[in-house]
Amino acid sequence: MYKEYLENPLLPITAELADEILTEMRNSAAADPDEDARDIYKDFVKAAHDYVQIRIRWNTLTNDQKMNEDPGRTATHNLLLNSYVMLHRVLEHDGIPHSWYKKLPYDASSESGPVMRKTVGDLACYLVLFGAILAR
Repeated sequence: MYKEYLENPLLPITAELADEILTEMRNSAAADPDEDARDIYKDFVKAAHDYVQIRIRWNTLTNDQKMNEDPGRTATHNLLLNSYVMLHRVLEHDGIPHSWYKKLPYDASSESGPVMRKTVGDLACYLVLFGAILAR
């Protein structure tokens, strides 16, 4: 499964890169003396959990079920993306290093700008995977 994912042309990210980005995100948020960054990071983690619950079930749904659930999936994904970008902006404003933001592969020609929706969704999946493994 992992090998198939890495062969996907839609900018896959490795587990090692995801770990690097997620560790730097967490450390950057913790280093900000302002509570806002920590709160936004918590929002990102919650949105990641919510999004992954939807994404893991997606391939088991019928087309009708997908049509019914698509607005909720999109809204949850938007919350994930918004918290990712907002954390970057708050850290930038507060002068806290945030090099993790530029490490995520992106498609410069994409309508969604520098952050590709699918790639941030993939990062959320890694966050949940790593969190679940660490919780054992």
